[in-house]
Amino acid sequence: MQKLAGLITESQYSKAIVILEDETIDEGLKDWIIKGLIALTTLGGIGKVYQMDQKAKEDTAKQTEYYNNVLSKEASKMSDDDLFDLGSKIADKTGDMKGDSSTDADTYKKMIIDYAQDYIKAHPDKFAVGVDGGIYQIGN
Repeated sequence: MQKLAGLITESQYSKAIVILEDETIDEGLKDWIIKGLIALTTLGGIGKVYQMDQKAKEDTAKQTEYYNNVLSKEASKMSDDDLFDLGSKIADKTGDMKGDSSTDADTYKKMIIDYAQDYIKAHPDKFAVGVDGGIYQIGN
């Protein structure tokens, strides 16, 4: 069985329960044991939250490293037309970058290219490098 709150084993927990059921044990000691179990459970919960936070930080660091070492270099090799196509596909999926009729074509193209580059940087886990080079979107 798993450790209770990740801090005590099942046998340790069972021993605590046996002590609590023993009628010859002082009530003050029983109260102390119960408070200790509650404290361990609380600490275990805090520990779990801390572990989840550390895991998220590690994931973010790995994604940033992946962007810096792989995606940014590959994106810099892509032509403006390829980046524009990728940015358009991303914008269609996300619903971002709705066309503004007052924006001229060159400005709009630059906006979409910048959007693609920014989106790749913000979401490196959603992209991969193709066998023949270039970046493509994976998953959603």
